[in-house]
This record gives sequence, structure tokens and C-alpha cells, in this order.
Amino acid sequence: MRKSYLKHYRLAIEMDTATILDGTSPHQAALYGALGSRMKARRQAVVEIITWMELLPFMLLEETEGIETLSEYVVYQEMPKKANQQLLRRRLNLAIQRPLPEFWLKKLGEDPVMEMPKGEMTAINLAVIGFVNQCAWVNLLEPELYERIRAKAEEIMNDIAGE
Repeated sequence: MRKSYLKHYRLAIEMDTATILDGTSPHQAALYGALGSRMKARRQAVVEIITWMELLPFMLLEETEGIETLSEYVVYQEMPKKANQQLLRRRLNLAIQRPLPEFWLKKLGEDPVMEMPKGEMTAINLAVIGFVNQCAWVNLLEPELYERIRAKAEEIMNDIAGE
């Protein structure tokens, strides 16, 4: 995973991803490339929005922690008993409660689905998309945080159903 990350990081620098991908940093592009490659190796579809949501907590961590945690997360996905779940839980729970960086706010703008001005958009609100798409990291969240995300997802789904 780390080798794949470094390969994609170099490619991102060479391609100037900030210009090509509307402000995406080389780190973000490398995380996306590394996870996308892993998904392809597992014969999973790489759907852009779902892949970005899968990466949400890892991009909210400091770069070194982000790649270390993503590497451990891949172990968790493929061999859960061999993964350092304590490390994953600690880092993922901290990450999801952090404010969203400008990168996400620019990408999102005003969110028509959640009807939320970008100033109110938080990682917890974005985690709802991860919840709905069954990202495995959601199951590693503390029960209280998981419940907040589940309740927000239910509220949104009920609003959509009621329209």
C-alpha cells in the first residue's frame, strides 16, 4: 500500500493534480490512487464519490498518519483479525470529528442533497455518505458517534422519501 501511495504521489506531482483535479493535493491524489488500485486488485468497482468517501477520515489525518492508517485499514478490510483495530478506532474517531479542510468545502459548495450551507458541512455530515454506502470504517466508530451518523442518515432518507 505504501509503495502504491508513493507511486501515485510521484505521478500526482508530475501531472500537477492541483490544476487537473481542481485543487486536489498530491497526498489526496496518492491516497485515491493507492486505494483505487487496491480496489481494482480486489475486483471492486472504483466509483469516484464512494472512493472519496472511503478516504474521508484518512485525508483528515496528518499525511503520514493518513497513509499509515489507510494501510492498516486495507488489512482490516481483507484480514480483520490481523489489523490493529485499536489504532484504527482511535485515529478514525478523532479524524471524523475534525473540521473539514478547505479542499472538501470547495468541492462540495452548497450541498443540494443534505440542504446544508457549506459552512455547516462537517466530517460527521459527510460520514453519512460513508454510512449509506457501507464504508467499512463506519463500523470502527465509537457507538455514540456511529449513532449520530446513523440518525443523520435516517433523517436525510426520511426527508427524501417524504418529498
